[in-house]
Amino acid sequence: MELKPCLREQLDVEFQDVFYSVKIFKNYVQTIGKLDILQGVSGRFGHGKLSAIMGSSGAGKSSLLNALSGYVTIGVSGDIICDRKNICYIVQEDEHGENFTVGELMNLACDLRLGRKQRSEKREIINKILIKLNMNHRVDVKPHKLSGGERKRLSIALELVANPKILFLDEPISGLDEVTARQCIQLLSNLAKEGHTIVCTLHQPSMTTFNYFDSVYVLGKGQCIYQGSPRSLIPFLQHIQRECPIQYSPPDYIIELCDFEGEKIIRLMSEAMGNGKYIYYDDSIQMPFRQTIAEQTALEDSGFTLRNEKISGFYQFKILFAFMILKIMRARVSLLLQFVHHSSVGIFMGLIIWNKGNEGALMYEHMKFCVINIFMVAYTQIIIPVLGYPTEVKLLKKETFNHWYTLPPYYAAFCLSRVPLQIFLNVMYLGTTYTMYGLPMQWSRFILFVLAVQMTSFVAEGIGLTIASIFNVINGTVVGPVTIATFLGTAIYGFDFVSRIPKIVDILLTFTFMRVGCKALIFTLFGFGREKLDCDDYFCHFSDPRVLLKFVGLHKTSFQEQIFLLLIMVIFFRILFYLGLRRRCKT
Repeated sequence: MELKPCLREQLDVEFQDVFYSVKIFKNYVQTIGKLDILQGVSGRFGHGKLSAIMGSSGAGKSSLLNALSGYVTIGVSGDIICDRKNICYIVQEDEHGENFTVGELMNLACDLRLGRKQRSEKREIINKILIKLNMNHRVDVKPHKLSGGERKRLSIALELVANPKILFLDEPISGLDEVTARQCIQLLSNLAKEGHTIVCTLHQPSMTTFNYFDSVYVLGKGQCIYQGSPRSLIPFLQHIQRECPIQYSPPDYIIELCDFEGEKIIRLMSEAMGNGKYIYYDDSIQMPFRQTIAEQTALEDSGFTLRNEKISGFYQFKILFAFMILKIMRARVSLLLQFVHHSSVGIFMGLIIWNKGNEGALMYEHMKFCVINIFMVAYTQIIIPVLGYPTEVKLLKKETFNHWYTLPPYYAAFCLSRVPLQIFLNVMYLGTTYTMYGLPMQWSRFILFVLAVQMTSFVAEGIGLTIASIFNVINGTVVGPVTIATFLGTAIYGFDFVSRIPKIVDILLTFTFMRVGCKALIFTLFGFGREKLDCDDYFCHFSDPRVLLKFVGLHKTSFQEQIFLLLIMVIFFRILFYLGLRRRCKT
């Protein structure tokens, strides 16, 4: 056996002594150690080649792919040379805008990534990509109607718009049948021949699929146990005195070796390959690295530069805002449910409180009316994002990582696109309750009434979006209701003994949004020169609205002050939402 120096080819991906570890937590704060997932692996994936990272479950395939692409950086150390200005990462889950056709998604990708090029030029690029991927006949089909293989091809097509040099794919054939999987790998092989460097993770491919790859990188418990061409795998197994049985396919056999013989065989193969420092070619092991790597790039110093530097944030904002408005309008089931929800709750509540708004003896009913209105918009605007937004966060991370757009334009477009529908639904609901409750028919009072509730609604939406940006759906459905219950308790606490509330508690209550919203709503009902209320009894203590305002402690404050406090809370929770998104989008 001869060791020969291997001349370095034009490489796009090269790595040496890469470690990746994660902390093991005893609880949410205390750590008890760390788990080493990658243990100093090295290797290379050549330019214009289709390469596979293989291994059993838990071997570190996706972790290596994430480390090489930069999708994960925390806990990663080692040297990686990779043209990260020209990469894309295609995740295992194919997340797309379900209410848009293939053609519309391709147009969106072109607008965001190619900027102000002529529409005819963009159309030509789209046609070429779709023909190349055999998707030109599915232009008018929505993603949820595509097959698994077609959805994967759509994911690839959307990224090819920017013509990346390197494509990383996580389990591209997971869940596909044998024929579709083979077609997908054949497509990737053709793309590699056109000059793309393609690296993907696989579990246990069939022999036919296996032979489409130019090189294979096999991991066993975080160590490299084979690196070379598919046809060299059998000679390598013979070299380590492990003959592949005729009834086995080599990729299945090498993975089963790791599972059944464990640490001993993994150590043997890893030492034979130098943990990835050698590439096996038939009957010899060649060394792909020189002793020192020229132009070495440390992992922590490498970063991503937006390819489309000339595309302004304002241009991205315009494209995203139009897209999000269209997305809201096309979600017809969601629109219908929200319309029915707001209208039916408004009518039902109006029937319960019919024409009681001018009765001076019903002070507590007036308080309940304010609390119910605030609770309704708070609950709605917190729960809707908690249930629906976490899936969009995954799409956001993928698209910002692949340089579709930056976070600030997306954030601005997302927040502003939700405002018109929210105002429309709230005005519809509040118009119903305001009228049926029998409040004074004064436009100025009604506008202030809507303003108070709408500001509370904006705060609640910010809380819901913050929760959704931090937690997944399961955890969010726990945190959301707990948050609502906490704020509801503060909203109704102490209105009948305001003067006896301790000072520190009163200060805390001042900064709870539902209570502030209730105060603002009480002002709109009984402030601004409201005439005396009707009273059937001989003596009615609260017939004068000023007495009621003093009783609940609002004579020392103003409506403007409550709106200002709500505005501060809107800004505060929007900042938290942005920070939550930035944290999730961080690699």
